[in-house]
This record gives sequence, structure tokens and C-alpha cells, in this order.
Amino acid sequence: MKSLAELYLRNCPMLKTFPEISTNIKLLMLNGSPVEEVPLAVGSWSRLEELHMSYWENLSDLPQALNSITDLEFTNKEIKELVPWIKGLSRLRRLVLTGFKKLVSLPQLPHSLLFLDAQNCDSLERLDCSFRNPDIRLNFSNCFKLNQDARDRIIQGPNCNIAVLPGGEVPAYFSDRATGGTLTVKLNERPLHKSLRFKGCIALDFKGEGVPPARVIMSVSYRIMDKQNGPIVPCRPIHHRLPPAVSGHLYTFELEADVTSNEPCFEFSVYNPPLLLWSIKECGVLQLL
Repeated sequence: MKSLAELYLRNCPMLKTFPEISTNIKLLMLNGSPVEEVPLAVGSWSRLEELHMSYWENLSDLPQALNSITDLEFTNKEIKELVPWIKGLSRLRRLVLTGFKKLVSLPQLPHSLLFLDAQNCDSLERLDCSFRNPDIRLNFSNCFKLNQDARDRIIQGPNCNIAVLPGGEVPAYFSDRATGGTLTVKLNERPLHKSLRFKGCIALDFKGEGVPPARVIMSVSYRIMDKQNGPIVPCRPIHHRLPPAVSGHLYTFELEADVTSNEPCFEFSVYNPPLLLWSIKECGVLQLL
């Protein structure tokens, strides 16, 4: 089947050998299938764009072949640390570590990473890594043991598109903070039609009754108005899609705007259909250099 472009073999418990398929494949999904070895030849498949795999204890350490992996899910939720060769996966874009109760720290990860899902890692305390991809999305929901250094690294890092982590209040190093979703920022210099980068931070408040529903789709939108001249300032992007809403957590995101005043007014709002049960409790803005 030389024309085959995509093949999905997810959650096949008896599949332990790598499938013999055309080298013209573009997408191969093996998540949840206990493949024990990745052939070295996979590294030379020129059309392979996505290789999704799960890491099993008996998966061979073949760095040359493993470099083809773009999506990796770990399966042994009892591990306390990740294998050291993970930092060498130069094409890795998505890493899933959901529910690893004993994982204490994260080592250096590939700079190609675009999405890290580490939610419900109850014992996670340290981040021995930095995030250099400006488009990365981080999910540390319910990682309540994260130390302050790790939290600051996530929030203050200049290269982090979107992140969620425990915290009920916007940190004090956000010099501009306000209750609700509106605040006016006083910039140190007067920009003249200059494009500036900002880090936004919001804490959510549940308006419904009882326990908040699980996995409510969220997005945050914003607009910036020139307090002195009135017009709305163009922003890039105009909104962000966020991980599901969780009580007692902070959501951070980056935006860029063509600011023309030294006192721009930020207005944040969240959209969470269909019942609109969440609102912004507190917001903050930090100018990035």
C-alpha cells in the first residue's frame, strides 16, 4: 500500500512488533500499543511527519530511531523520574504524563516540545528544565506540590504561550493587578506605535452551585484600549483556548499589541459554553522585554 498516508493502531494490546508498512507513511499512531522496538530504518523515512507512541518498560533505547517520535505517552504511572534520553528526541512535540502520582521532578526536555500535559502529578515538586519554544502549552493542573521556583519558572518564563498551574491569586510580581477582568497598566516608557509583548494572568471564580463540572472548554479573549485616545489597540492573537477550567488555579498566556499610550486599559473575558459558569476573579499583566 504505497499510497497509504495515515495508519491508526491505537490500544492494540497484542501488537508488540513495529508494523511492516510503506515507508511513504506520513502519520502513524501506536499510542497504547506495547511495541517493543522501533526499527532504525524509521529514521530515514523522509515523509514521516507524526509518529505517536507509548513508552513501555521494554522499549529499546535506540536514539536514532526514537528521534522520529513526535508524540509520546508514558504508560508506567509508578515511575519517579523520566528516562534521560528523552531530551534527545529532537522532533518531540507532545508529551503526556497525566496521573503520574510518584513523579517528583522533570528533567531537561526537548526544545521542540509544543505541549506538555502533566496534570494530576501529585508528587511533582521540581522542574530541572527550561522551556524555550515560544509556542509551548503547559498543563500542570492539580500539581499542588510544585515548589515556588517551579511556579515562578512557569509563570515568568518569556517563552511560554499558555500555562495552567495551582494558585488562587495572581502573584505579586505582576505589578499591575486588579479584581475582576479589567485593569489599567502604567508603562515605564511612552511607546510610539510600538509593538509590545505582555504576559496575562487570570484566576477563575466558579459562579455555579455545588462541585464545578469537569472538563469545561474554556477560552480567554481580551482587548486593549488606549485610555487617553479611546480606540481599541490591535492584539495578536485576539484570544487563547485554555485547558479545562479548574478551581484554585492560575492561567497565563502571552499576547502582543501595538500600544500607542503609556496607560493602556486591558479587558479580559472568558467564554465557557454552554452555561457560562466561570468568571474572572482576578487578573494581572506583566510587560515582557
